[in-house]
Amino acid sequence: MATILLTSISFRSTITSKLPLTSYLTLIDKYSITLIVFDLFCTLYHAIIGYWMNNDKSVDSK
Repeated sequence: MATILLTSISFRSTITSKLPLTSYLTLIDKYSITLIVFDLFCTLYHAIIGYWMNNDKSVDSK
């Protein structure tokens, strides 16, 4: 999951460097920000689920 997040950030950086500077968000800006937020949400979701699964195993073994 971290690889996807790093790829999204790299994509944003590459696109930003190729486009002219504007004072407003373009459609590609909104898309790339949404992509990074979604990737971050998925990464956190998987981390929380993994934590819960490990906690359940430690409770069951006691």
